[in-house]
Amino acid sequence: MFRKSSLLPFGLTVFAVSCIPGVLRAEDKILFLGNSFTFGDGGTASVASIFDRLAVAGGHEDPTTEMRAVGGQGFQFHENDATSQSMINSRQWTHVIIQNYSTEPTHIGSVSSHMTNGTLLHNRILANNPQTRVILYQTWSRSAVHPLISGNSTSSTFASTSEMQDELRTNYQMLADSLNSTYPANDPVWVAPVGEAWQNAGALLPSSHADFRRLHGTDNYHGNNNGYFLAAATIYATIYGQSPEGLHQHSAFTSLNLALTVDPAFLERTAWETATGNSGIRYTRQPSGVTVAENGSATFTAEVLGSFPRTVQWLRNDEPIPGATALSYTVPQVATSMNGARFT
Repeated sequence: MFRKSSLLPFGLTVFAVSCIPGVLRAEDKILFLGNSFTFGDGGTASVASIFDRLAVAGGHEDPTTEMRAVGGQGFQFHENDATSQSMINSRQWTHVIIQNYSTEPTHIGSVSSHMTNGTLLHNRILANNPQTRVILYQTWSRSAVHPLISGNSTSSTFASTSEMQDELRTNYQMLADSLNSTYPANDPVWVAPVGEAWQNAGALLPSSHADFRRLHGTDNYHGNNNGYFLAAATIYATIYGQSPEGLHQHSAFTSLNLALTVDPAFLERTAWETATGNSGIRYTRQPSGVTVAENGSATFTAEVLGSFPRTVQWLRNDEPIPGATALSYTVPQVATSMNGARFT
């Protein structure tokens, strides 16, 4: 059953989702709290409604799936908003998925606010039902052509999509680790690594790259149906611990008519591999040779996709370079004796 409730002050609509008509058989009661990345701006279905259909396609009892999503808002809004508070208190939720504003957990936002308000919202959810599983919806970087990706890391921009995604990944995980450490008696908070799945799918690469797949909408910010399908599939894999592979063929899902333009089997596999930490490491940019003047500097850079944690070690002529454990390595002063040296 799909219900539409009152119009929000922001001109957006709150949806409650349980899409198959008939008697609810729901064992799971699932609430999404987020913004346009949750209600699916740029797509034709919300992440909540896609998730709901995947759950049915996967053979699970039709969950009661509801959503409170307000454009441009995050943890602080939902913690203080009367409607969000009422929805939190309206059921004994088994799972609540919470999503912050897309730049808040980064250096151009406020990581401290992310931590503070994420903790407050978590505590409010558990005050309603201590058995609720809270899941953090890790979001995605802007696309490579978005103005926030400027080539330089400043107080208002990112050097690369990788920098933005790494900060989102790190700070959603930091919040989960903090909550799990502070409240060890509660069910552990999980991170649904949606943004990481987007990265592994190739959405954050330049559009000219052979591995690029378009998951962003035309604003290079929100998603399209491909991106929201991957988000929902990643959340499905996180909640149920089961692969979503093949679910796109089920009538419960095809009824949404998403008209995906990226192979759904690839997206389902990416969701599962990312959620389980089994996405293989692969290069998207190999280090290349450089020619420099004597006493000049030389920088070698590699870019990779794949699950964390990753271990990096640079070698010079097959010998490990002490401390060279990042994806970029700079030789500060090149001597003539280094002519022909091989860095890997």
